[in-house]
Amino acid sequence: MAHLYYNTLGNLSPWDPVSSTATVGVAQAGSGLLNTGPFLNIQDNRYWSATTFTANITRAWAFRSDDGYQFANGKDGTLYAWAVHAGDVGTPASLASVSWLGGRSAPVET
Repeated sequence: MAHLYYNTLGNLSPWDPVSSTATVGVAQAGSGLLNTGPFLNIQDNRYWSATTFTANITRAWAFRSDDGYQFANGKDGTLYAWAVHAGDVGTPASLASVSWLGGRSAPVET
């Protein structure tokens, strides 16, 4: 999710990229979830990943969409979930290209 947040969508972290320390009281200019790309309804909140934190299996990796921070959270926490698919997925067929069925089943050849 961090790759999507930073590299694909181009969002910036409030962390200072030069010193690797948090800015004191002031976020880096232009930081946060400013670009959501083609995604709708992304919440400025915490999201689960499907990856268990190997150092403590009662925790799983999570991601904050407001600042791009990744962390291990207890699996009993209440976070958002985002269904994803690994790899590139082709464009789905448009409704116009499948509307010829008109709500009826296509004939089956035997």
